[in-house]
Amino acid sequence: MENLHKLVNLRRLSLDKNYITKITGIKHLRKLETLSLKGNRLKEPSPTDSSEPLLELKELFLSDNKIECIEAVHSFPNIEEIELSGNPITMIFPGAFSTTLKLSVLIIN
Repeated sequence: MENLHKLVNLRRLSLDKNYITKITGIKHLRKLETLSLKGNRLKEPSPTDSSEPLLELKELFLSDNKIECIEAVHSFPNIEEIELSGNPITMIFPGAFSTTLKLSVLIIN
């Protein structure tokens, strides 16, 4: 996910079915509200290159990836909806969603 840093006003980003293996290159997208990465090859639900949270992100769609374990979803404090269906999830750590206080929809099946 390269060359996104100039799209600072981007509010919705859909990169479904692109063989993406890591969530990177989005730390400059401070206005991003919806991120869809369905049908990729992700193994983690959080960005791997950013320690700063995406404060505006409300919707995160990660269905049909390769996520097996959810340790912590810490980069999205204002997230309201997360979809993780179709992933081979075998472990969700206690407190994995403890920083997502506004989360109202969580789809895991």
